[in-house]
Order: sequence, then C-alpha cells, then structure tokens
Amino acid sequence: MQLKNIVPRPTSLLLLCLLLALTSTRCGPSDEPSARVDLAPATVRWITWDISSQAEQTLIEQFRTEYTQIEFKRTTVDSAIRNALKETPPPDLLNTDVEYDFDQLIRQNQLADLTELWEQTGLREQVPPPLQRLSEHDGKQHYIPFGFGWVGFYYNKQIFATYNLQPPQTWDEFLQLCETLIINGETPLAIAGNEPWSSYAWFEYIDLRLNGPEFHRDLLQGKERFDDERVRNTLERWKSLFDQGYFVQEPQLLNGMDTVMTLVRSEKAMALTREKAVMALSDAYIASQIPSLFLNELGFFRFPIMDPAIPTVEIVDAFGYVIPVGADHSTQALAFLAHVGSAKSQMIVAQQGLFSSVTYAPARMDVDPAGLRFDQQGALEIVKTADELVPFMWLTLPDETWGMMSYHFDRFVRERAVDTFVAKLEEAMQAGKKKGLFPDQ
Repeated sequence: MQLKNIVPRPTSLLLLCLLLALTSTRCGPSDEPSARVDLAPATVRWITWDISSQAEQTLIEQFRTEYTQIEFKRTTVDSAIRNALKETPPPDLLNTDVEYDFDQLIRQNQLADLTELWEQTGLREQVPPPLQRLSEHDGKQHYIPFGFGWVGFYYNKQIFATYNLQPPQTWDEFLQLCETLIINGETPLAIAGNEPWSSYAWFEYIDLRLNGPEFHRDLLQGKERFDDERVRNTLERWKSLFDQGYFVQEPQLLNGMDTVMTLVRSEKAMALTREKAVMALSDAYIASQIPSLFLNELGFFRFPIMDPAIPTVEIVDAFGYVIPVGADHSTQALAFLAHVGSAKSQMIVAQQGLFSSVTYAPARMDVDPAGLRFDQQGALEIVKTADELVPFMWLTLPDETWGMMSYHFDRFVRERAVDTFVAKLEEAMQAGKKKGLFPDQ
C-alpha cells in the first residue's frame, strides 16, 4: 500500500517535504528551513506497549510544542497487533516489532507504506543496511524504527583481566577461554533453566553459526525439519558445553536476571545468587535491568564465529511504529513519525528506555556514541558489521507454535536429551502446519 493511500495524493510529497522541519533536515537544495506543516486538530489513537513510558511522553511533549492542536490518546496493547487492526476504524498508530504478525499484516496490505518517509527523514542513509533489510518487503518499508534489542555475551572484566583473557572472536578461542577458566576454578557460563529466552538464543546462534541463515529461516518456516541431522549437530555442540562442565551446575535455579547477576562480584551482589559464573549470553531486556551500580563490572562481546565460510548473522529485536491502512488521522500520525525518526528522538528512547525501563540501541548511526551504554555501543557495532540480521526465533514463529516449544527449551537445559528435543519441536511445527500457520507451505 503506497503512501498516497494514507495522504491525499496531490499533497503527499509536499507534506513529506514540509515534515523535514521536524527533523532538522532540508528538502531539496535550499539552505532555508522547510515551512511548518499545517495539521488539522485531531486526537491520535495510539496503542502502545507501555502507557507510562517516559520516553514516549517526552516525544509527545516535544512534538506538541509545535503542534498544540494534536492530542494523543494512548492505550496499552493487550493482544496481538492483528487484533487491534480489526477495529473500525483502526487505531492511528501502533507499536510493533519485526515479527510474525508484522509480516502477515504487510502481506495482507493492512499497513501503510512509509518508504518515502524513510527517504525524506534520512533513515535510508543512517539505518545500517542489515537492519533495513530486516523489515523490508518488496523494496518497501512499512514502519519507522526507533531502535533494536540485541543478544551478546556479558562478562566480568576483572576476572578476564586477572587471567589475561580477551573477548574471543572464534569458537576455538571461546573454548580455550572456557578451559582456562575451569583450570583456575571458575565456572565459565551461566544459563537460565527456568526461562526459555536465553536457551532460544543459544540454540539460534549455534544453528546460525554452523548452518547459516537460509537453513535457519527455512527451519522456522517449516521447510526444513527439526529432526534434520544439521539440527542434531547444533544440539550436540551446545550439549558438549554442558558435558565439559562449562555451565553452572544448577541452571534450573536461575532465571534470566539471575544469569547476569552471577557475573557480578561486588560485595553488595554476592548474596543475590548462589551460583557464580564469568560469562552469560543475554539480551537487551535482561541486561537493561541490571542496576547501574554493577554495570561497570561488565563487558560485552558478540557470539563467536564457528565457521568463517558462513555469513555472520546476528539476532536482534527491531522495534518501531506503524500506521494502519484506513486510520482516521494518518496525516497527523505521519507527522509525529517524522519526529520519532530523528536522531534526537532516537537518543531519547535509547537513554530513557521505552517500557519497564528497557534500553535499546538506536536504529540510526548518526547518534553520539558517548551518550550510549557500553552494550548499546557494542550492539550498534555488531549490527553495522553483520552480513545479515534475523529476529528472535520466538518472534518469527506464530504464538501458538513457540508457546508449545518453550517448555522443551527449558527441559533441554536440564536434561540435554537431543532425541526428545528434536521430536517435540518437530511435533510443534507439524501442529502449526495443520492449523495453516505457515502460509508459504
């Protein structure tokens, strides 16, 4: 669906040009600021993840200094975005990540094409190409990104320094690092045994590093099987880390936050977890909950390369905003998204967090890195240098399917039963196919 379908055709390009005044850019060769956009008074209906988000409130207040006639009525999302679009008329603005429902709604022409806004606000030049490709459909963009979550290894910097260790670049270096820690009486790795999120990440990264992005995508789309030997090889590599004693002894006692807190050696943190480790694979949601008191103990590095012949693929959770086709106040929502897409606005989200104080890396590269945390800086770097990005596995799959799988990821961490794991995950995929959840089949 082209932008002309959400803005009256004769004025769509003019409006986009005028919107540049909101983003401190210029339209065309003139050095003069663009004129202020005339917007009709309206109340923009917005379904957001967190109605109490301070970052979004700040963005609204900034926007309304220029457009006092625009109000916002925010309600918290309480179901999948596909359900919100069943309303008549649909909401004017929605938060979303790049995930299964997002993809399906684009295929059904339910989300407005925002490609021209990408061009006019500089997003095309400033968002890393791998991140652009993640949300691109047939050469078009249907959302305005404000940032992304990441996955990477957090580690205790002092322990690395004590044993003269460096963040590993390759899998062999990673294994040698683990061996050095074991020899010196340290537990190398923490993993949560009662939350599936870090388990998903371990499985995905090993699969991507060994088998590449095409196989991984086909696996999650039901075109390859979970009982394939390549999946078994992924699991055996993962299982070998447990067999070597690299993980904590009782992962079932840890949740996601616990895994990161096992790394902290500060006296105030020692009593928070019984287990202690040196490294943990974690995502932005967990890591951003770490009290600032403990952050200076930690460093960050990307998942090591296992086969240099395989493209380097990273896992991210890309977030942004969409405008449904048929929204009553799409012009006003479009003006607000021009404001959200600016570097200044993205830094606000990166520093203040969006919901539950979760911090993200900004989608744009033209932000001042000095204003970012060490892991946000690291996340931007691995995204810029990646060959490709993929969403989290649980976002790629329909809710019904990954919901059936979650228990078995926790179970694998506890039992490491490869045959049971592949059988149960393939069973979940076959059940999804029977329900028509994989339309490309």
